[in-house]
Amino acid sequence: MESKRIQDIDIKTLEKLIKRTDICQNICIVFTKADCNEIGTSTIADKYKEEINCYFPDVNCFSVCNKKELNEKFFDMAKLIEWSKKQV
Repeated sequence: MESKRIQDIDIKTLEKLIKRTDICQNICIVFTKADCNEIGTSTIADKYKEEINCYFPDVNCFSVCNKKELNEKFFDMAKLIEWSKKQV
């Protein structure tokens, strides 16, 4: 999701994936580069999460970045790891 908003093609792609019963339980959305916004404010990923949740309330969304200290304090790396462990 390269643009500044979620596009129709993003929604259609997720709809197709969710309809696949063989993988639908293993789908999550990971927003990378979550640290590109001003820390401590609502991030673009937060806005995306809210929008995705309107369409797909059961799909887990996670925000992550490459900086460990920021992931621990502000983002969802630990939650993503825990979610991933349950999927294997």
